[in-house]
Amino acid sequence: MVESGLTELIQSICGTSITDSGVLTRATTHRSWAVENNFNGDYERLEFLGDTILAMVVVNYIFQRFPEAGEDYLSRLKSHLVSRQTILRWARKIQLANFIRLGSAEECSGGRTKPSIIVDTFEAVIGALYLQGGLDLARKFIEYFLSQENFSLINDPKSRLQELAQARFNCLPVYNLLSAEGPEHQKTFRVEVKIDDKIFGVGQGNTKKEAEKSAAQDALNKVKQT
Repeated sequence: MVESGLTELIQSICGTSITDSGVLTRATTHRSWAVENNFNGDYERLEFLGDTILAMVVVNYIFQRFPEAGEDYLSRLKSHLVSRQTILRWARKIQLANFIRLGSAEECSGGRTKPSIIVDTFEAVIGALYLQGGLDLARKFIEYFLSQENFSLINDPKSRLQELAQARFNCLPVYNLLSAEGPEHQKTFRVEVKIDDKIFGVGQGNTKKEAEKSAAQDALNKVKQT
């Protein structure tokens, strides 16, 4: 059964038994399936709870892990770790979409691949684990993913843009050199970055690598404003 498969997966992640798999069943039930099958409840309330638990665990984790970090760095770190693209990546890591119960119409319209549904289900699972075993169980689940994060890459705009492009557009950024001007020892490079064949950012620097980072940051700033 799908429910037992998810229960076994989470038990292996958390290293503890799940005694009430029913709460996980609700956490993976989309409204369309509930309506179609006259099922009392879907994941929406659990998603609301899980979203709050996720933020609390993430904040505590980075606060303890980076004791010398200032508020600005911690805020940027938190924003990255609770972002939809990060949660989507975590959910895909355990193939959570395979466990979601969708109504036939939602299934046919590609609901199983919709990032919003996958992310909401992941947060609902966190809410379900909190109800099942309290904050300790939810924390074990979340920290399983946090422990695998490469924090050295989080401040790298190219890495962040690549992650965002894969999550939102299902493709990779492409960098194109626009110009390289000036004497050989003091060139200025100008680069554009495209996602899905559209220009998202332009940057310049004294090296091509610096120009690509500048273009990536420009793209990230523009995406945040949309």
